[in-house]
Amino acid sequence: MDNHDYLLPEMEKFIEKYIDSFLAWDLIVFFHQNSEIKDSSHNLSLRLGRKEKDVREALVKLRDKRLLKEKGRKDPLYTYSPPDEVKEKIDEFVKSLSSRTFRLQVLSLVLRKGLR
Repeated sequence: MDNHDYLLPEMEKFIEKYIDSFLAWDLIVFFHQNSEIKDSSHNLSLRLGRKEKDVREALVKLRDKRLLKEKGRKDPLYTYSPPDEVKEKIDEFVKSLSSRTFRLQVLSLVLRKGLR
């Protein structure tokens, strides 16, 4: 059995706080894997195959949670900039996604959040 098969309480708290939708999940993983990127909501919507309005809203939420920085006004660019302690949790989260059991548990949490 893998270390990442079960959600530890700290990871569950991280998910509760930062992953409020599947789009937030996608954006967090995308920025973690492409940490040097600076991109607009329009380009990110094309990359992720999502509606620009939804991406823009999710980006603003992640900015407000201090995971991203926003630069510019008309068509802002977003960059990955979580605090170090959160960056470590994101790294752990992304690594843990290799476990099917972990992914299913996260899926269940995100679905429950959507049903509230």
